[in-house]
Amino acid sequence: MGLANSDLIKGAVDMLTALLTGVNNLADSLGPVGGTITRFLAAFLGFKIGKNVFDNIFSSFTSTFAKMGNFFENEG
Repeated sequence: MGLANSDLIKGAVDMLTALLTGVNNLADSLGPVGGTITRFLAAFLGFKIGKNVFDNIFSSFTSTFAKMGNFFENEG
């Protein structure tokens, strides 16, 4: 299980590295102003997507723990 998790993490890191390299190459090809705008938009979208993923993960944990709490309350 630990090996599978490390392979999954390595794949995610490699994917994000390739994505960032692509954004940097695109930004460099657009010049100083275009590159700045491209990097700003990429950061903005990254934060928006990250927030959505973070919210979805924790809402899933919250609903799971709420269901577990209801289960234990009904058992007693």
